[in-house]
Amino acid sequence: MENKKRRSLYSYMTRGIAPRIMTAIMVIFMPACLMAIITAVIVMNRSAGQIMDSLQRELNLNMNTMEMHMQSVEGEMDDFVSAYISELGGKNVKSPVILDYDMLSKLEKILNKTTLPGYAYLYNVKSGSVYIKYQLLNYTVSKQERWKSNIRQVAENTENSDFTLIPIDTEDYIARTYSYQNYRVGFLFNLPACISRQLSDIYEDGRMYYLGNAVTELGSDGAVNRVDDTWESLNKSSMSTKSIMWSSQELELKVCMRFHNFLAVRMLPYGNWILLGVSLLCLLLIPFLWRILKIEIIRPLGQLVYGMEELGKNDLAYRIDDHTIRNSEEIQFLFDSFDKMAAEIQLSKDKDMKMLRAELDNLRLQVNPHMILNSLNMIYSLAQTKNYTCIQDYTLYLVDYFRYVLRKNDDFVPVKQELEFIQSYIEIQKIRFPNAFSWVYSIDEECLNALIPPLLIENFIENSMKYALIPGQSIEILLNVRLDKESNTLIISVCDTGRGIREDILERLREGKIYVDKNGNKHIGIWNCMRRIEVFYGAKSDLSIVSTRDEGTQIFLKIPYLEVEANETADRG
Repeated sequence: MENKKRRSLYSYMTRGIAPRIMTAIMVIFMPACLMAIITAVIVMNRSAGQIMDSLQRELNLNMNTMEMHMQSVEGEMDDFVSAYISELGGKNVKSPVILDYDMLSKLEKILNKTTLPGYAYLYNVKSGSVYIKYQLLNYTVSKQERWKSNIRQVAENTENSDFTLIPIDTEDYIARTYSYQNYRVGFLFNLPACISRQLSDIYEDGRMYYLGNAVTELGSDGAVNRVDDTWESLNKSSMSTKSIMWSSQELELKVCMRFHNFLAVRMLPYGNWILLGVSLLCLLLIPFLWRILKIEIIRPLGQLVYGMEELGKNDLAYRIDDHTIRNSEEIQFLFDSFDKMAAEIQLSKDKDMKMLRAELDNLRLQVNPHMILNSLNMIYSLAQTKNYTCIQDYTLYLVDYFRYVLRKNDDFVPVKQELEFIQSYIEIQKIRFPNAFSWVYSIDEECLNALIPPLLIENFIENSMKYALIPGQSIEILLNVRLDKESNTLIISVCDTGRGIREDILERLREGKIYVDKNGNKHIGIWNCMRRIEVFYGAKSDLSIVSTRDEGTQIFLKIPYLEVEANETADRG
């Protein structure tokens, strides 16, 4: 019985990760930490002035860097204005939505280069539309309309101006605005967030303040709080606190940091010798500590991280096969749990794919009878008028249409094949509804071999045909497919100038729900597309639907760019 207890204790002490780490801390790390603490006190006592100078230099460097990033907007905007000067200030210039988004994309790139939290906006004076791009800020859907209203006020009430401080809601922003006859563009940098981001590395136990429109305390998390203290009192050092300050050369802005004066401790005797001994001891102990951490923690965690990355790449068959006896019981449990989780994810993925294919088959079953009946009626009408040439064209387009719809159930098809199918569908609809619409598409050459789920784009085009057409009027349908090489993302947009989508229907679509009309008929086209996008791409995709009654609908889709291989393209013919 006693031997079993000894073996159990020995097993716990040699295989449990907690005792291993505790032993390493007690034998190696704890003495080094104690000596490091003593040495740190001595070093801080002797080097208080040097540390203050270093902190002041870091404060100046980081805040000057922030100003430099903001000033870089000037040069970038010179190129932007040169490229779009006729659109910005010319007379009788049309401002299509595609142009707005193209200009907004350029502004977003300028914003991204600053690496500062803020907004870039584009205000179309003629249409009254406001477009916003943001980075490193919590920009929720609930804030969207309120921010559009705020930015519209800034754009309408501000002429060309250099960087200036303005309050918006309860926060301070650094604004740079450009005003032209057709457009107002600009940048709004969140002052608290910018300061917090720049000073996060040197902010520790102290407090940060800035003087803009008022004296404001800034937390390390970006929270702001107006204070009643004067700026002069905050910048005075005392026996318990020290202060450093930075002043902007461009703005009426000052930043102050205050922290406890724990550096003002008298230097102990023999401090240099203690510092030297601790440094040598830590140097000798580092390899041993590194080896223990690497064997017991870093290597197993690295295997888990690699396994997670493989699962993230959809390699659901990956399993951790390094189940050696050296692993601790906790690590072994994590490995086994990972393998079990991977198997369950793979099983769930297979179930989702089967369900998705069943839903796609269900969509085809709904499309085919509807299309067949409409086509037969159309052919009968054409036959009555003895328009045999049109019947021949219509039949050929119909053959191409059903050949694609009834093809084998591939998960992906090239954009080129989807476009050919859409063209057949468009030609059919031109015969059915002459002069009811115009069709324009723009597709980058390099996107033709990109892989997408079948019937993805066609479904949005078909929705425009079904619900956007206006009797007695002609609408425009636009398709745009391009590649964002920086993010390796395929960007697809389908826009029409039709009757738009009712707000209640649009809300259900955005919530991912099936729309059921008053007759009990289910409309699952867009819902099915959203389901397939979610299964195939997950969080890597983004679908947005914007619609205004009697003005039109715009659908924007971003998905990862996948390209068909050359030999596969030849096989598909």
